[in-house]
Amino acid sequence: MWWMSMTIGESLAQIDELLRKVARFKDQCSEPHGFSRQQMLLLITLLCKKKTTVGELADELGLSTSATTIAINRLVTSGHIDRTRDDIDRRVVWVELTEPAMETIMRMKETRDQILISLLQKLTVEEQVQFIGLLRKMTADLDFKQ
Repeated sequence: MWWMSMTIGESLAQIDELLRKVARFKDQCSEPHGFSRQQMLLLITLLCKKKTTVGELADELGLSTSATTIAINRLVTSGHIDRTRDDIDRRVVWVELTEPAMETIMRMKETRDQILISLLQKLTVEEQVQFIGLLRKMTADLDFKQ
């Protein structure tokens, strides 16, 4: 059992390698459609939340409002997001996916999900539960707020 004798440095190197593979996978899912990883995350979040404010979206993504606004501006320009002001409080800006964007993101999410399912199927049910439990334990105290 080679992993029983790994140093913390070797563990970090292994984790870095695996995280790079995950990042490349995410890029492969989003780049053919012209989206960055951050834009893809924003679009999938909007797909789940439907209509939300810029501030709520920024909180959900762990980004500053200004960084979220910049990303939204690009996606509005490309026709993927509609932005509207609240009828009652004009300071509130609502964002939601356009219909064509919704269809594109659904297809991308389905492709990603199929690939992730094929990866998970390499594990037994017990290993899947253990894997998810370990990830939850390792990330429980992470705070991505900026």
